[in-house]
Amino acid sequence: MPPRSSWEGFIKLSLVSVPVKAYTANATGAQINLNQLHTECNSRINYKKVCPLHGEVSNDSITKGYEYAKGQLRGYRGGRA
Repeated sequence: MPPRSSWEGFIKLSLVSVPVKAYTANATGAQINLNQLHTECNSRINYKKVCPLHGEVSNDSITKGYEYAKGQLRGYRGGRA
């Protein structure tokens, strides 16, 4: 089935009218993923989550927390944050 236009109209430029049709740009499975790049060399920027004791950490083992005294941290587990 050919695509149907979602809008039809005219663009008027002085004495000339140009017919215009607008189509949706949705395609199933089509997705554009953008990456952050270094402006000087176009290398991809990586953001790694690293623990100073254990090295790189997965998202599953990260929790929210707060500092309750100078240098003393406590993890927050459960409820809303």
